[in-house]
Amino acid sequence: MEECGGSCYYEFEILKAHELSKVVYTPRFETSPNIFWQLCFKPISVNSPEYCTLILIAIRNQNEGNKFDQARRNAFPFKVYLKGIDNNIIKEKTRFIYENETFNRISIRKIIKRVSVPETLKIGIGFNKIQFSQLVSQSPFPKREIPKDLITLWIDELTNPSGADTRITVDGQYLYSKSSILKKRSDYFQTMLDGPWKENNSNKDGFKYNIEITDFSYSSVFQMLSFLYTDQIQLSNNDSIWDLYGIANKYLITELEEQVKGKIFRGINQTTCAENLFKHAWKWSILKDEFMKYVVQNFHTIRNTNEFKMIIKNKNDYPMFHQLNTEILLAYVPEEPEIKRETSEVNNNNNNNEIMQLV
Repeated sequence: MEECGGSCYYEFEILKAHELSKVVYTPRFETSPNIFWQLCFKPISVNSPEYCTLILIAIRNQNEGNKFDQARRNAFPFKVYLKGIDNNIIKEKTRFIYENETFNRISIRKIIKRVSVPETLKIGIGFNKIQFSQLVSQSPFPKREIPKDLITLWIDELTNPSGADTRITVDGQYLYSKSSILKKRSDYFQTMLDGPWKENNSNKDGFKYNIEITDFSYSSVFQMLSFLYTDQIQLSNNDSIWDLYGIANKYLITELEEQVKGKIFRGINQTTCAENLFKHAWKWSILKDEFMKYVVQNFHTIRNTNEFKMIIKNKNDYPMFHQLNTEILLAYVPEEPEIKRETSEVNNNNNNNEIMQLV
């Protein structure tokens, strides 16, 4: 994926700030795709009541569990500033993140004395290392978290035949679902279950629908169904993420496909991009194009990596090796236009004639 970075500034104006006695929070804002923050202004610090404190709060997205996304650390350092009504800067401070510091609440203590707070206070924050996206956001803010016990309850239904009218066979194992959920969440399943498909084996073993999936693993199907039931997904960077993209793409689960695609694109780097292109990404044009573009743009470095050398050594393991290599070469060294090539040939002939005359 073509990288596009830059900087951003957010500024918030607090009216009658000098009269504040309670904590106020700014609206949420974003520094990279799906990386949200919020500022908190405390007019009275706990340990130093004569001062105010500013706090940057990390708002976890749906993919951040116990560990924050690396994109948060990449955004540091950041700069905060305070302005009065005349737009003159009252206070400015750059804040770094320490090695073992958490992102939950990053405090900028003693940002200003209470007696110095103007009637209209502008709070600003700037990040010099942000990442732009080539993907459309699916939702403006992180989704409301679903209680974990409720998620567990729904997921348990996938292995419980009681109450299910659809049985899914994969890798010799069974998963169970309600057809109403499948049809509501996937156009593919709606067409399948409402039409004369082969998978629609009505009333076999007491189930209205029997579906057999042979081109995806049990784990991938389970993850897909879990997403259909809970709208939650845990994404990793191993090979399973490609199976998850493939199943979301096939069964037309757009939101899951976009989330997985975003995770894949954010993980593109010079070490693994060639391996992922030759092994996985070539199967889908939208992924192939981004990986191909990245490989060509960074080919001078990538061609010398051990990973790329191993691809060449084991080229028989990659069914599209020759075609992809040809495409990379043509893109990296574009063919000269016909006119330019003819001019070059004329110049070469003239040079040869001059050399002959000199001899």
